[in-house]
Amino acid sequence: MTRPHLSPDGASLYVANGGSNSVSVLDTRTNRVTASVPVGVSPVSAAVSREGSRAYVADIGPGRCP
Repeated sequence: MTRPHLSPDGASLYVANGGSNSVSVLDTRTNRVTASVPVGVSPVSAAVSREGSRAYVADIGPGRCP
C-alpha cells in the first residue's frame, strides 16, 4: 500500500506508483497528473521537504534510481 503525500502548500499530491517505478505529481486544484517521475524499484511512499524544494521516495526494490 502506498501513502500519498501532500506538498506543504497543498497544491500538489505525490503518489508512489510501485507497478511503474515512478511517482505521480497531481495538481490538487484540477485533479490532473502534472508529472510522472521515474524512481527506484517498487516505490512505497513519497514525502516533500517543509519548504517544498525536495521530494524523497522510499522504495523496497533492489537497484539504483534512474
